[in-house]
Amino acid sequence: MIRAAADLHGNLPSITACDLLLLAGDIVPPAIERDIAESLDWLTGPFDEWLTRLPAREIVAIAGNHDFAFEAAPIPQLHWTYLRDSEVTIDAGATSLRIYGTPWTPAHGQWAFEADPAGLTNVFAAIPAGLDILLSHGPPRGYGDRASLDALRGAFTHAGSPELSDAIARAQPAICCYGHIHEDGGYHGQIGSTRLYNVALVDENYHLVRDAAQL
Repeated sequence: MIRAAADLHGNLPSITACDLLLLAGDIVPPAIERDIAESLDWLTGPFDEWLTRLPAREIVAIAGNHDFAFEAAPIPQLHWTYLRDSEVTIDAGATSLRIYGTPWTPAHGQWAFEADPAGLTNVFAAIPAGLDILLSHGPPRGYGDRASLDALRGAFTHAGSPELSDAIARAQPAICCYGHIHEDGGYHGQIGSTRLYNVALVDENYHLVRDAAQL
């Protein structure tokens, strides 16, 4: 059983038992996200205690654009496997899974792990073929990336990365899961054979509105 979640933003929800839990970034509470020292204290304290209580055999995670502490060094040692443009093979019950994680999203203000189109093309070029799971913070363009401009008038913009869409089309992982865009959670079809899931847990006001997705 695989479950996936993104955009905790300080929330530490209950998670149903699983072999593998994927966390796709934006972990740190908004009130302290730009304070590296406070973020590290929270990560190595309440957050890591939450990790140890989770009924998951394995936890694999990446950072997101609100996780400034993960751009700083050293990375805190937590009870998970942390990926930053890197790969791991995990024993998930009856099978082994190749997982690659990348935190990058299109530049939009002063946030962590952002890059321009050329930079995104470069970092996503490292995504290998043959993956079981691609864990990214942001969505590919057009798949779970509708960000609200004016919710009352139903005005949206597509905030996903076309460079990530191209990388998925090339590498064809079995699954890609991500978050970043709170308003557009759920299953969003396929690019080629790759199944796409926005697993954000919160709404635009950082309130929990979804459970971790079962993949």
